[in-house]
Order: sequence, then C-alpha cells, then structure tokens
Amino acid sequence: MVGFDQATTTNQLMKLSAVNKVQRHINKKSAKYLFSWIIAAGLMAAIGVTLFAAGEKQWFFKPGYKYGYQSMGVVKSKEPLLMFQGNSERLSNDILARVNPISIKLLEKNGQFFIRQVEGGTRYYEYQQQHRSKDPQANNWMKALGIFRALIGIVGLIIEPKIRRIKLLAN
Repeated sequence: MVGFDQATTTNQLMKLSAVNKVQRHINKKSAKYLFSWIIAAGLMAAIGVTLFAAGEKQWFFKPGYKYGYQSMGVVKSKEPLLMFQGNSERLSNDILARVNPISIKLLEKNGQFFIRQVEGGTRYYEYQQQHRSKDPQANNWMKALGIFRALIGIVGLIIEPKIRRIKLLAN
C-alpha cells in the first residue's frame, strides 16, 4: 500500500490557483472569527473587572449617611434655647424633671443645630454624630456580576487556542 505524505500533497494542491484561493478565503474567515473571539473575551474580562471595581469603590451607588441630632427636652416660650445644656448639678429640679432626650437621624446634615416647633414649645436639636448606613445591595450585585463577566472573559481567552484547533480541523 502506498502512503501519501500530507505535507507534500498539501504543497502540490496549493499550487492550484483555485485551491489556493479557497484556502486563503478560509484562513481569512477563520482569522476574523478568532480575532472577534479574542476581542469579545477580552472586552468581557475588562468589563467584568470594571464592574467589580465600580461595586467595590461604590462609584454608582453611594451608601447613605445619617446624621444624628439630639434634643434634651421641650423649651417653653421665653425660656433660653440652651437651658438643658451644661452640668446637670447646676440645673434646677424643675428643669431636670423636664429632661426628655430624643434622638433623630437625618439623611442630610442640617447644620450644627436646628429648632423644631413641637407641642408645648420648641425643641433644640444639636448635631451629635454621623452614622454610615449599610452599603446599597446594588454594589454587591455589581461586584458579583463583575466577577462572573471577568471569569467568562478569562475562560474565553483560555479556550481560544482549542477553538482555533477545532476550527482548523473542521476546515
């Protein structure tokens, strides 16, 4: 039985212009496909990393801050607004009996203090501290989606040589 040398046969066939033209077309088409594959996988990985960074750094969804204010009691008309301030030893028993602290949290800072009219008088609210609320859930989803996309892109880049071999065998 006579065997054929594949390299010699391929070289002889490539000398035929029609075969050469078809092979160049197949190679060009295959190169475009693989180039598109590499670009798509690379973009997928880049978008994934960017989404993860955006979720981690909270670029789009900022956590809310709550500003704490406290009022020590209701101030009646013609009384000084700061009557509950100071050392409790210097306050009269009548004033101490009216101490009724209330704390509130606001999403925006309203200055160092503000006044609100309430039943029986006025409440003087003084800024106490800033509380950071939990991260918005959207940031966690953005990080998860980013990891998923980055992994798909990386896997696409890893399997590209195998796809190229399969593509060449199919042609």
